[in-house]
Amino acid sequence: MTVRRDSDPSRVWLDFHKTAELAALPPLDHRPRRSKSSVA
Repeated sequence: MTVRRDSDPSRVWLDFHKTAELAALPPLDHRPRRSKSSVA
């Protein structure tokens, strides 16, 4: 990760670099999960 300053002092930039370890992980499932509530 690289941290950079911005011209605005209240803001910084974070650059995340893709590594081989992260590339080997399966993609995340961002779909919302359904709750398993019972209906009486």
